[in-house]
Amino acid sequence: VGCLKTSGSPFILKKMRITFLVITCCFFSFNLFAIDPKKEYVGTPEDYDIDFQEFCVVNNNVELTGWISKSPKNTNGAIILTYGDYGNMSYFLPYIKFYTNLGFDVISFDYRGFGKSSEFQIKPDILFYHQFADDLVTVFKYSKNTIGYSKLGVVSLSMGTIITVLAIKNVNFDFIVAEGCVFNHNDIILR
Repeated sequence: VGCLKTSGSPFILKKMRITFLVITCCFFSFNLFAIDPKKEYVGTPEDYDIDFQEFCVVNNNVELTGWISKSPKNTNGAIILTYGDYGNMSYFLPYIKFYTNLGFDVISFDYRGFGKSSEFQIKPDILFYHQFADDLVTVFKYSKNTIGYSKLGVVSLSMGTIITVLAIKNVNFDFIVAEGCVFNHNDIILR
């Protein structure tokens, strides 16, 4: 086994290490800008001791699967959970547990192409699809008109914030909680 001998100042070696680190991080971060839906669930609300009911709502031949997770002390109405571009609604069970503990019923659903919802051709390098906003509007109307929630908000995460901003044009949420909110997706594309 030989030794690697370098010549040069410690400053140059440090700069080389930083450059290598930056290139490596950039290489592995390409997948962060891709939609990655999962079909299989990692769990259900039952695994978190949450009473829930599965539902399916259809709009324009698109079937959306969702869960109504009941809070044992519902005093605050309901929220719809719109998540990011990875996994499916089952990946956000800790959020569902958190909000049911706060007294909200939680309506979670899978966008088309995610989980048990209708198939949808997804290109992994696309930031989001406008159809996901249509899915949110469909679930909102179902929650108001069929389930009968009078107070209904949305909790949005990551890509879900884009979906929520697009859906606002067609529905009036009582409140919005947005984590990592994107107000204008064109700004993201330009960056």
